[in-house]
Amino acid sequence: MGRSDRPVPGANDPEFRSWCGGFLDEQIELMRPRVVATLGSHARRFVAALAPELSGWALSRSPPPPGIQHALFGHRAIAFVALLHPSGYRGSLGRRRYRDLTGLQAEAGLLRDAWGVNPLLPSDVG
Repeated sequence: MGRSDRPVPGANDPEFRSWCGGFLDEQIELMRPRVVATLGSHARRFVAALAPELSGWALSRSPPPPGIQHALFGHRAIAFVALLHPSGYRGSLGRRRYRDLTGLQAEAGLLRDAWGVNPLLPSDVG
């Protein structure tokens, strides 16, 4: 059985990455999410390349950078959260921190807070 924490085979193919970026942009336009959570470092770095506000994510290894990043993606203001990939829990979950939380509670806290106020949205949208 193969490992699930490896990048997809086309990850280094510029045409494939461009297609994936366009597909993600289309999905965000259609679904209009308030929060996008990435699972694992490969997804986090891919999304970081698509939104300048997330450029710091591209440099980070595991565990992911703590906190919530707000970015304009296409025409949408979105809260982005970088979560650990479940396949990496064994090695990284114990180091995961957010506020006064650790481990899975830190991941849950990030998601809860991401649903809070997004400073990029008008106050009447909340």
